[in-house]
Amino acid sequence: MRVIRVYQDTILATNNNFDLDELSCHHLLKVLRIKSNQELVLFNGDGSAYPAIINNISKNNVNITIINKINKNNELNKHIHLAQALCKGNKMEYVIQKAVELGVSTITPIISEYSDIKLNAEKISKKLQHWQNIIVTACAQCGRNIIPIIHTPIHFNIFCNNQKNNSVKLILDPKAAQHIKNTGNINNTNVIALIGPEGGFSAAEITIAQQNNFASINIGPRVLRTETAGLAVVSMLQIL
Repeated sequence: MRVIRVYQDTILATNNNFDLDELSCHHLLKVLRIKSNQELVLFNGDGSAYPAIINNISKNNVNITIINKINKNNELNKHIHLAQALCKGNKMEYVIQKAVELGVSTITPIISEYSDIKLNAEKISKKLQHWQNIIVTACAQCGRNIIPIIHTPIHFNIFCNNQKNNSVKLILDPKAAQHIKNTGNINNTNVIALIGPEGGFSAAEITIAQQNNFASINIGPRVLRTETAGLAVVSMLQIL
């Protein structure tokens, strides 16, 4: 039977007895139709899982008691920062969801020269909240107990100029001579992967990235869709 995992934005501890938040109660009661004495697992992003038991339920309320705390590390042995150019429709949501499942630690949406998307402050705020909800749901599904960070969308040039740390910095470029497999062993390191939009990065953007010590890499002879490329890169980085 599938373990039900529920995110709670609060401090959790063994023997805590409390009512779950309204959104969680609605999902558990109306969608999953849980019963009293049923077990579930809570998480809040602190890195631990908290097995709990349902004490009682009412029409709109679920009361639980935490019975244990399990320190379970499901994270990669490297910190992958996916800098994904904004994509149209629901492609961005798809990339975020699957990137979380694959283990990325940080996601930054990038506004690039060929990103044909206009976002004002109000839209950005709504998008961030929507993306955050996708991340939490993905963590609940895949068993992660640490919530990845998603940053506010940022322009390509500013992003590149801000990356002054000692991370391994990569930019995906189909014309690059170096294949990603030749990046070398990157265990226990920070990796930033820049992925372009549907039209790819411009020549000027590639130059700016290289001036900021990003290495141009390719992942094979085929041209991938932007929503495929980022996930392919993350998958490959896991085994390097």
